[in-house]
Amino acid sequence: MWSPFDGEGNQTHGGVIPDNVVRAANGDIYIYANGNYYEGPKRGVDGNGGSAYPNTYGGKRTGGVIKSRNAFGPGSFETVMKVPSASGVCTSVWLYNWFGDNNNHEIDIELHGTAFRPDGTLINDTNLSSVLCSSWLTEEMVTNRNAPVGKSLADGQFHSFRIDWHTGDDPRVEYHVDGVLVMTIRENVPTNKMYFNIGCWFPRDWCGQPDFETDVMVVRSFTYTPFEGESVTSYGTEALNGAPIVTGQPSEGNLLANGSFDKTRKQYVWQVSGSFENNLLNGTLLQVVTMDVGNVQYLLKLLGSGTVHVTVEYFAVNDETALGRTQFDVTLGTDAITFTPPEGCTRLKITISCDSAATLTQATLNVH
Repeated sequence: MWSPFDGEGNQTHGGVIPDNVVRAANGDIYIYANGNYYEGPKRGVDGNGGSAYPNTYGGKRTGGVIKSRNAFGPGSFETVMKVPSASGVCTSVWLYNWFGDNNNHEIDIELHGTAFRPDGTLINDTNLSSVLCSSWLTEEMVTNRNAPVGKSLADGQFHSFRIDWHTGDDPRVEYHVDGVLVMTIRENVPTNKMYFNIGCWFPRDWCGQPDFETDVMVVRSFTYTPFEGESVTSYGTEALNGAPIVTGQPSEGNLLANGSFDKTRKQYVWQVSGSFENNLLNGTLLQVVTMDVGNVQYLLKLLGSGTVHVTVEYFAVNDETALGRTQFDVTLGTDAITFTPPEGCTRLKITISCDSAATLTQATLNVH
């Protein structure tokens, strides 16, 4: 995970914290990512000695990570998990060990949301239909390659991510998604045992802006199968101590933006045009959701009474390219709305309006 500070000393995220990791009764591990709209009690680190206070972001831009206590040698490392779909989050499975003298041995699979510069140009060519595959020996000796996988990995389903690390006669790293080989790297292949990590965090800009409240990744399993006869060195591989994972009742997350319309919050995400007092809407609500949403079905739940009109507009390339729209007339209290944005959609504009007063108490958007 990168430093919480940029080159000018400004804090850009709140790190990874134990409070964002929960083990469910069935053994699944939930790792939460809290974006710019989070206002709950959790607090991030400030980057100076790991103190939770003070820090620039409070609990905003905080992720979580789980790490192996022991270092592993060459073998097959497979993780089955659901990934967050909101922009601004880097979701990763990675092997890592730093043992002095710029020895930064590392192997990564990373998932990045689409990110744009203010002029609408891409910051990188990664999105949630691809994985970034990396192999490192030092900070300077690194190979990074993007691998498209031909489908969205943010569809609310479990997917398998596997790293096969070989050091024998043909040193290489093979990267698999759902059992399919998507990339092989033969340069800068690590030669020392490493610790295994699973988690999500908030980089500065290059995964997009985290304009959401809480999203979640769910880890179902991790397996390691050593490759017999393939060896590496064992510098810096003592057993680690860490915070225990708390068992509890996890929430599903995916609260993309202030679904309860609580105007006492500092971040009131829905833009109001007209009158919206005490949950009585006479006018229009607008929300923009930035995420890689193409070809994934979403569920919009609206609670209240009366009739409202919903328009969902689809955009790509920083809102400059319109991809179409879907319109609904909704009698509140009935079935939820489902819709599937087209391929290449990276931003939704959701407008809720009514001709006469309607009572609207909640609106939530989730992967269906």
